[in-house]
Amino acid sequence: MCGKDSFHGVVMALQAAESVQEAFKDKLAHTRLFAAVEIGAATVARTRMAEFQPDNPKWNQSFRVYCAYTSPYVEISVRNQLQVALAMAVGRAKIPASQLLTGEPVEGWFDLFHDDGLKMHNAQVHAVLKFTPVTGDPCWEVGISSSFSGLSNAFFPLRTGWEATLYQDSHKSNQFRPAIQLAGGKDYQPARLWEDIHNAMVEAKHFTYVTGWSVNVHIALVRDPERMIPGAEAVTLGELLKRKAEEGVTVLVMPWNDRTSLPILEDVGMQFTFKFFKGTRVKCFRCSRNADPSLAFFQNGELKLMISHHQKTVSLDAPSGDGARKVVSFVGRTDLSDGRYDDENNTLFGDLSTTYLNDFLQGNFKNADLRHGGPREPMARRTLQARRPGSLGRPHQFRAGMDKTGSNLKIALKIASKIRNGERFAVYIVTTVWPEGIPEGSTVQAILHWNRLTMEMMYSIVAKAIEDKGLVGKVNPGDYLNFFCLGNREAKETWRVRSTEEAGAWHGLLERPNQPEVPHLRSLQADDRSNLYRLDDEYVIVGSANLDRGEALDLHLTGAPPRRLDRIARRALPQYSMPDKCSDDMNPRKKPYKFSNEGFKELDLEFTPVERSLSDTKKSLLEKGHLPVVPLDRKYIVSA
Repeated sequence: MCGKDSFHGVVMALQAAESVQEAFKDKLAHTRLFAAVEIGAATVARTRMAEFQPDNPKWNQSFRVYCAYTSPYVEISVRNQLQVALAMAVGRAKIPASQLLTGEPVEGWFDLFHDDGLKMHNAQVHAVLKFTPVTGDPCWEVGISSSFSGLSNAFFPLRTGWEATLYQDSHKSNQFRPAIQLAGGKDYQPARLWEDIHNAMVEAKHFTYVTGWSVNVHIALVRDPERMIPGAEAVTLGELLKRKAEEGVTVLVMPWNDRTSLPILEDVGMQFTFKFFKGTRVKCFRCSRNADPSLAFFQNGELKLMISHHQKTVSLDAPSGDGARKVVSFVGRTDLSDGRYDDENNTLFGDLSTTYLNDFLQGNFKNADLRHGGPREPMARRTLQARRPGSLGRPHQFRAGMDKTGSNLKIALKIASKIRNGERFAVYIVTTVWPEGIPEGSTVQAILHWNRLTMEMMYSIVAKAIEDKGLVGKVNPGDYLNFFCLGNREAKETWRVRSTEEAGAWHGLLERPNQPEVPHLRSLQADDRSNLYRLDDEYVIVGSANLDRGEALDLHLTGAPPRRLDRIARRALPQYSMPDKCSDDMNPRKKPYKFSNEGFKELDLEFTPVERSLSDTKKSLLEKGHLPVVPLDRKYIVSA
């Protein structure tokens, strides 16, 4: 059964279960009632469930809700969590936004109504609501001063005296020596993530904890022959961890337990990691993503099968200056998995017979492997304002009924507020714009669909603010909001494998990859795996800071300024119908996105043959790692 049929099978089963329980809802003795606060189509708060209290449930819970939504009222819905299907609405109460905007507390018993608008008999919900403008927050737009006491209403207090090191890519070669002068007259020295992780593991005396979506025990952390650390030659991560465990260090490894990875597949992914450490002093725990037991059967199954653990950390003890030990943690995109090793070159075809011989990854092309000469999937980790990996999301404003919140919406509203106040403000988003996977696959098609809607939503908010301010013709949305992706282009000599001896154990290598368009272009997107915000050069948010409610449309196909994105998309992707406004019939399964070249030729863009050299400006950008020049097809690249 194909993936699409399986998906529809789940939907049909869900609908059937809802119908059955709807018919017998009055006869169900087991009630699990909860209340939810909704603004528009976004559910922003939810109480715990009150079981076996069908007549007078009490929750007595308080919430602080940050609102960035446009809605004439706040809705409180009382729901019954069904055993099998989704929660069923018992009744809804609506509080007009005009009452809340006064800033005075609104308290009382609010009547509940059915979905058809009829008032329920003798049914009310008691609530207290108070609206506080964000400008009333003492920390709002004041930056971080010496008296800053930490974020209010946060789980953890402010810590002082900590040190932080920011990394770019997993490695940097000796040739990477940017002339950057720091405060105090010191020169910038690039940090090397995987080297530092290796050294920290070697120096650990008490504990080493590793978490990750995937932990590949076969990868080597130190590979650069010019910077080889004595004793690190060809030492894999798995062997290093086992050695430290034998020395008495407590070594705990916790990968995500992918429930689709069957135990019989002992040589694949997480199962192999578990098998590798079995019987050793290393404790490997396969951590599942378990849903709240109060959720319905299908919700529980969705979370277990589709949602992964994405924490990627390495925590261990390290020596300190006073002879004691301290705790060091590598957080963010510390991804000790397949294909994550990369440097500032983000090579596509180079070093396949050496550095990447045992660590090749390419999930975007069928049959792309070492035997066919690549290309590999480059992994970039540079930062520019906001960065995120490919994700599947749905901002709530796209259409009614979507129970999602969105950071992208809040960014767009922030820009709009700055435009209304006459302030200069810019947002630059660097993102992966070819979602990892085969382009025709159902998952990638769905991501592309929601990506386009995300950008449409963000730019429409910015454009409306420009219009309201009377700035049409003077500025455009691209002056405030821009999306970028990273890419790379290499000369033929860098990827060609000249002999089987050069490839080591691999024999019969072809001199040309099996993807006909790739070797001609010698260009490919660099997959951005960072999750990071940088705001006003004051705040840096690291970790799994995903903007996972949707992404930009695949800009790597255009390389053009976003203000021309809609026109470009309509012409370059003619196989997919793109209406002017979002609608319920926009189903990516009806007409898939396809990579078309003809649509770009009619646009007012400058096209340059690949064989010609890039301008000095573009060369400089390429050397710095900011790569706005992205290939379109075999013969042309676009100059934005």
